[in-house]
Amino acid sequence: MRHRSSISTFVYLSIACGSALTVAGCQASASDSDSDSEETVAISEEQALSAGYLRTPFGLVHPDCIYEVDENAPARNVHETCTHPRVASADASFAAGGQVPATNGWVEASWATLSNAATYMHGRFTVPAAPKTAGNQLLYFFPSLEPNGGTAIIQPVLQWGVGAAGGGKYWAIASWYVDNAGHAEHSALRRVSSGDVIDGLMEGSNCTSSGVCNWKITSTDVTTGVSTVLNHAADGKAYTQAQGGVLEAYSVSQCAHYPTDGDITFSQLVVRRGTTTLSPAYGPKRWSVSPSCGFSVNANSTTSHTLFYSN
Repeated sequence: MRHRSSISTFVYLSIACGSALTVAGCQASASDSDSDSEETVAISEEQALSAGYLRTPFGLVHPDCIYEVDENAPARNVHETCTHPRVASADASFAAGGQVPATNGWVEASWATLSNAATYMHGRFTVPAAPKTAGNQLLYFFPSLEPNGGTAIIQPVLQWGVGAAGGGKYWAIASWYVDNAGHAEHSALRRVSSGDVIDGLMEGSNCTSSGVCNWKITSTDVTTGVSTVLNHAADGKAYTQAQGGVLEAYSVSQCAHYPTDGDITFSQLVVRRGTTTLSPAYGPKRWSVSPSCGFSVNANSTTSHTLFYSN
C-alpha cells in the first residue's frame, strides 16, 4: 500500500485530495457531515480483496484512502471522503449486531451504550503471548468508541500480523480512526513485545455541548515508553458507544492462530464526559465465526473486562 508517512494532515489533504481535485479516489470536503451521507456503489468483500483493499480495524478500505499521519500533524477541520466503492460487508455493521462471516471481522467484545457522549476513554492491557501457529492471520485487540449506529470508530490498537498499517509476525501498536465512508487514518506502527503493558487513551478537546470533539488517540507501551499518536479533527460525530475490549480477527482457519495464553484483560477502564466519570452498563457480544474457539466475555465490571479464546 502507499503510505503518506511524515506528512502533516494539511499537506496531504491539500495536495493529495485538494477540494478542487480528485486524486486516487479521495476527495477533500469542507463539510464533515456530508461524508457520511454520500452514496457510493457497494461491492462485495471478495471483489474488494481482489481490487487490493486492505484490512483495517474497521473492515476493508481502499489503500488510496488510508493515511499514515505524522503524530505532530495538527487535527484539521477538513474531512476526506473516499470515492472508491464501499464494501457491502457485515464488517462495518457491528453496532447493529450483524454476524461476521467466517473469522473475518469482530469476534467478541464488551459493549455499552453511554448515557452521554464520551469525551475521554482509557484502557490498559498486556500484550499476549505469540499465537501457537504463526500463519497469515491478522489479529486486532483494542478498546474503542463509536457514534450511534457504528458509522465510525476511534481506537488504540494492538495487532499481530500484516494489516493496512504494515506489520508482520509480531505484535505492534498504532492509533486509528476509520469510518464507513471508506476513510482511514492511523499513526505510525510501533513494535511491542509479549508481556509489555499497553495504555490506550482517547482524549477529546474543544468539545461542543453535544460532545463533538477533536480527538487525540494514543497507544503507549508503558513498559518501554514507546508511544504512537493520532490527532483526528472533529467530524460532526458524538461518540455514544463504548467497547471496553474487542477481539477482531482475519484469516483465522484454526484455533492455534490465537495467542497461547487464552485470554486478554482490559483493565483500568474509564469513560468520562468532561470531568464526570460515566458508569457504562457493559455487556458481552459475540459473533458467529468459524472456527469456534471457546469464545466468551466477562464484562461484569465497569472497569475490567476479559475476553477468552482457546487454541
